[in-house]
Amino acid sequence: TAREICTEYQGQTAGMLSEIEDVEKALRDSTFYTSVTNEEKAAVYAAMASDFRGTGHWYYCANGHPFTVGECGMPMQTSRCPQCGATVGGERHTAVEGVRRAADMDEQFGRLLI
Repeated sequence: TAREICTEYQGQTAGMLSEIEDVEKALRDSTFYTSVTNEEKAAVYAAMASDFRGTGHWYYCANGHPFTVGECGMPMQTSRCPQCGATVGGERHTAVEGVRRAADMDEQFGRLLI
């Protein structure tokens, strides 16, 4: 198996074991993700603005994965990041530890004329 190869040839496969573990976790959880392009992010932003009468605000989980909070844009409940399992959101308009505003995304897509 790939894990056995990494164990046997540690010098040549340095760093690959963590990638194998990530793939195994994705296969176990049956969840697959690909990178999101700027065009795809813009389309999501536009859909939210149109369907929800506003865009809320974008945030990053503790591991840098983007997510959004609708309506007023301030977190009122917690959930889990579907990519890494970190706690996202917050309570009473206060984000949980490690979550930070994605001001770059708000700036980048907030100028869209929707």
